Amino acid sequence: MPTEETPAGTPATIPPSFVAAPHLLRSATVPASVPTSAKRLQRSFGPLFKAYAFALRAKISGGAGDMFSDDQAFFTSTSMQRGVPMKMSDAYTNARVFSLADCIQSDRSPTLNETERSFVRYLESYLDNVKDTSRTDEEKLRTAEEKYRAIKREASLQFELAEFKWKEALQRDPAMTLDNWIDKYGYGYRDACEERAWAKENLKRAQQTGSRDVLRQKDLMESALNSHDQLPGSNMPCALHDVSFNTLARNGEPPKDLVYRPLHVLPGFTFASEDWANRGFKEEDDPSSMRIDLLEGLTRTWKDLGFPQLDNTEKSFGKKDIESIRRTIGDWKLMLKYTDIHAFDVNRGLWNIPGFRAILPELARTAPVELKERVFQTTRILLAYNADLPI
Repeated sequence: MPTEETPAGTPATIPPSFVAAPHLLRSATVPASVPTSAKRLQRSFGPLFKAYAFALRAKISGGAGDMFSDDQAFFTSTSMQRGVPMKMSDAYTNARVFSLADCIQSDRSPTLNETERSFVRYLESYLDNVKDTSRTDEEKLRTAEEKYRAIKREASLQFELAEFKWKEALQRDPAMTLDNWIDKYGYGYRDACEERAWAKENLKRAQQTGSRDVLRQKDLMESALNSHDQLPGSNMPCALHDVSFNTLARNGEPPKDLVYRPLHVLPGFTFASEDWANRGFKEEDDPSSMRIDLLEGLTRTWKDLGFPQLDNTEKSFGKKDIESIRRTIGDWKLMLKYTDIHAFDVNRGLWNIPGFRAILPELARTAPVELKERVFQTTRILLAYNADLPI
């Protein structure tokens, strides 16, 4: 899958700037007439927003020009999106950054959407809905899959409930670990795990004649998303690979004998974020700055950011007098100030199937519509500390 970058910067405590890469799915044809709703959308992304996006993109792509292919887009966060306070616990900070980097994106809007579903969950759903012509008993398999998905969801809910109750118990007994609490009190979760194990075996029997590639990928995604009582941290939504166990112990997290298998990691993030937190908000520090060229927002195309359909909408407003604009804003200066800014790769490792639309069987006719639409996967993310955009 081609790598793709999309920054999102929020002028808050930590503006999370994001890069998102699209899956191998092409854009839909842009209609000839521009609907009123599209015009309203375009008005909300004016020259300032576009200039801001181009300035951030230079930080994440090394000043590269246009998007490298049609499968790339650059998503930008807005000032309405909250930042991540660095003084929070490591687990909270990692979980917050993880959720931002894990959300899939849509090319319907150039703003970073924090409410979309997880890429890993999306991929799991895609695998559940591909067509496999080698299957012999479709009805039996469909029933087994539906039952397994329902039981697996219940097991996940039971784990979340157990984790919540364990955290309450920590207030009374700080030495209580999650696995010990589950052993003593987690009856509902243990029962759900047993039922899930039975359902998985039943599903495997129904899949005996299925495609080996599809079954192997399903098993892989299952290992990424499962919450086993032997490894209660295996579904931890954090990049905790380089956080010291002493730090975890101070924050009341599970002990070091637990194995964490994060769904993705941001190499170098822990080192950089600890440095930012140690520096704090020292007024004597001379903040770095980056100039935002308003002229770029008026002369560059949305296609350069991966949203060609917005250029069609922009044209419907009439031709711009570029020279007049140049004379008017030639001396204007807009600066983004920050203590530090850094781009991080989003490494998914085994929890990824590059080019999955091309290598997996096509979707079944009954697959949900959202699985057939174009979506973007985050491959690079831009984070800034103590950022401010004075107007």
